[in-house]
Amino acid sequence: MPYLVVSDFKGGLDRRKSIVTAAPGSLWTAKNVHITRGGEIEKRKSFRVRHALPVGTFGFITVLNDKYVFGSAVAPSMPSGVLYQRLQHPSGLAMTRLVAATLFAGKIFAIAEYTGGVRALFYDGTIVPEWTGVGTYASLADQANDCITMRSKVIVAAGSSLVFSKLNDASTFAGTGAGIIDASTDQTGLEEILALSKYQGLLAVYARRLAQTWTIDVDLSKCAGSDPLENTGIIASRSAVPFGNTDTFILNDTGVRSIRAREGTNTPGIYDIGTPIDTLITDAIATLGDATAERAAGVMEPIDGRYLLALGTTVYVFSYFPGSKVSAWTTYDLGGEVEAWGIIGTKLFCRIADSIYEYGASDLGSYDSSPVEVVLPYLDGQKPAHEKQFVGIDASVEGEWTLSAGMNIRSPDTRELVANLSGPSFVDLRYAATGRGTHIGLKLTNTASGAARIGNIIVHFEQEDAD
Repeated sequence: MPYLVVSDFKGGLDRRKSIVTAAPGSLWTAKNVHITRGGEIEKRKSFRVRHALPVGTFGFITVLNDKYVFGSAVAPSMPSGVLYQRLQHPSGLAMTRLVAATLFAGKIFAIAEYTGGVRALFYDGTIVPEWTGVGTYASLADQANDCITMRSKVIVAAGSSLVFSKLNDASTFAGTGAGIIDASTDQTGLEEILALSKYQGLLAVYARRLAQTWTIDVDLSKCAGSDPLENTGIIASRSAVPFGNTDTFILNDTGVRSIRAREGTNTPGIYDIGTPIDTLITDAIATLGDATAERAAGVMEPIDGRYLLALGTTVYVFSYFPGSKVSAWTTYDLGGEVEAWGIIGTKLFCRIADSIYEYGASDLGSYDSSPVEVVLPYLDGQKPAHEKQFVGIDASVEGEWTLSAGMNIRSPDTRELVANLSGPSFVDLRYAATGRGTHIGLKLTNTASGAARIGNIIVHFEQEDAD
């Protein structure tokens, strides 16, 4: 009796084709799972509340083994394990959000926003004088969008300018090494710089419709921009995250893109790493709106090196293990919008509303019962025009899964319960799944606490000759 085998799921989410024509090994839905190094589907671990924060705090950053949040008021009573840094505006304005932050010499350099969109810059909780009052860059403060530490300085993106702190001193933007470069005089399209990131020893500078790399030197006269990467750019400043040693991932209006060197050169180019989920991303941006999309935040998960991009309440997860040819997107559903990520050692944290969550903490329960949903595209056994009599399904799974199947491609969301799975079926009788059709579509769900995994799926059928 013939059968078709889905031996792995290395393709991950792929919406480039329809649910009827997508390739076997890809996924139509992959909620609260990721793809392992072996190409199997694995349930994510739990996101559990580690700290409940007082109202009136903003942002989140980790410094060595410490967690920090911010505010403009006198320090409230904080939960054990979380520190508060006061960013007090000289005019007494109330803080509304943390725009950006970086570390310099183990201390926090921060851009804070206040009522009315007013912004101020701080180092170690003290306002930086050149950015306030009659300071040199006071007129640029409200345009400060991002900051980064590089070449023994803090660099601030403000309007079209790159503004440099004093060499080895982030508390002042005057003195040796300090200064300003107007990037718009080097390249049209950089009239407003939204984000900064590191790229192979260079500084990557992003506007909405353009990106460019800069050579940065302690001597500002030696700083220079490269040829621009046109027809690209960034929508969310916090989505720019170095990936491995050669890539930087960003979110732009068309999806997730990768900046990496073109083959055989050091010249950066744009690559469509997010192409399989472009429609999901662009639909999400259209539904959520630009204001939410601009708050999207990315991070590199510290153990397996997955790229996590939080957009709205969904986290888009990229698992990349080239040695086993895994390049796969899936999603996590957290039920709330991630304001910021943080890492301490191998532990991943995020702030959602007024809580800090920890991922996979064993003392909080490594797994929870968040609903897992996996939908495979319709399978045709490489003979889409042949009628088939489906007779059974085998699967290699761990944990508790509910399997349903459908055989009507005109109603692809209609499926019927096949079985409840709790282990490999090969040592027992296969699960009966009777019906006729040219294709079969499978859906697996899990709502139990505890680990769960899907290794492979086999569909048994009797094939009839095509007319």
